[in-house]
Amino acid sequence: MINFDETSADVKEILQGVAKTLNLSAKDLQDWWFGRDTSERSAYIIIENQTNAKFYRIYLTWIENTGWQMTKIEELYQYPAK
Repeated sequence: MINFDETSADVKEILQGVAKTLNLSAKDLQDWWFGRDTSERSAYIIIENQTNAKFYRIYLTWIENTGWQMTKIEELYQYPAK
């Protein structure tokens, strides 16, 4: 099960992977929302690149013995309303 607590290993690994994929420093990212996607092994995150105010929705899947893998990245034009 995914631990969405901001200090959890899951969240730290996800944010590091997102930063690396977007070629950014983790300190440049603001995470706005974590959510479970379609299963216990999938999630999505909405983040903001604070250097240019761009928002992204990123879908991830847990791969055993590998870790979190990004499966889809969407650039958003604004922060989506809940």
